[in-house]
Amino acid sequence: MFKKPLCSDFLATMLILTCVGAGSMALLSTPNLIHAEETKSLYDRLGGIDPITAVVDEFANRLVADQTVGGRFASADAKRFKMLNTELVCQSTGGP
Repeated sequence: MFKKPLCSDFLATMLILTCVGAGSMALLSTPNLIHAEETKSLYDRLGGIDPITAVVDEFANRLVADQTVGGRFASADAKRFKMLNTELVCQSTGGP
C-alpha cells in the first residue's frame, strides 16, 4: 500500500546539515560581510538553487554508490529523487 520513502530521516538530516555547514563555512570565510549576511536567508547565503543542486546531486550520487544503503535506491528515479531533495533543501533554508 505505502511505498518505502526514498530517503530515511537520517539521510535527509545529513543532507540539510551538509548545506548548513556549507553556509557556515561561507560566512567564516568572509568575516567583513557577517552583518550583511545575517539579514539574508540561509538559502541566499548558500548561493541559491545552483549550489544547492550541486550538493544534492553529489549527495545522491554518493548515496547510490554506497555499499550499505545504495541497494535501496537501485530502482529509484534518480532525476526525481534529486529534484525532490533539491526542493526540500531550498524550502527548508528559506528559499522558493
